[in-house]
Amino acid sequence: MRIAPAIAGLLAALAAADRLASAADADDPKLPSLRIVFFTPQDVSPPAGVERRLTQVARYTEDFFVKWMTRWNYEPARKQIFQWQSKDKVEVLFAQGDQRPTRSKTAAFAHG
Repeated sequence: MRIAPAIAGLLAALAAADRLASAADADDPKLPSLRIVFFTPQDVSPPAGVERRLTQVARYTEDFFVKWMTRWNYEPARKQIFQWQSKDKVEVLFAQGDQRPTRSKTAAFAHG
């Protein structure tokens, strides 16, 4: 079974090339990228695990676009569309309001 090691080597080389390509297109300043901003009112803390969940959403979104653009013969100019802190964590900018919500605004949401 000499074919199996050859295929394994080829797959490893393709995976490494794909990682290098992703890193290269992430650094290209001419291509646009997305940033995730999570807004909360002054008196509300972000929910526990929000960064993990947003990372999952970002990864799914990138994989979806790459898969289907490639399938429809549109090679994406950028495979990594979000800003990433590390390989496994999307960059999330937290913005907190500087004023407490007024009673009329919170009442409208509570009674929907």
